Amino acid sequence: MGGFPNGAQQPGPWIRGFLPIRRWLAFGVKERWSFSFSYKKRWVKKTIIVIQGQPSFKVINSDANVASMNIGATFAITERTSFIFNLGHGLTQDTPGFSLSARVPFSF
Repeated sequence: MGGFPNGAQQPGPWIRGFLPIRRWLAFGVKERWSFSFSYKKRWVKKTIIVIQGQPSFKVINSDANVASMNIGATFAITERTSFIFNLGHGLTQDTPGFSLSARVPFSF
């Protein structure tokens, strides 16, 4: 593997630090429908690579400031199956500008 000092093949543990903030509001519209709004923010500190017996070093540009606003809806199809739709908008340069997800979770 290239990119590691002294030709090391396996790096030691990756040390990551982050501070998350999450706020959300959800409310039911009808018996089977609900809507939600959320705000997620996370500050990620620089990555430090530690190789046993060698000095640690920081990875350049590995810190991030990630924030997004999401709007979602959930519809209960049956008692055991639902449809979840979520639309997100990135608020910082480190966040994707747009995200869209659809899920159909079920239980046995």
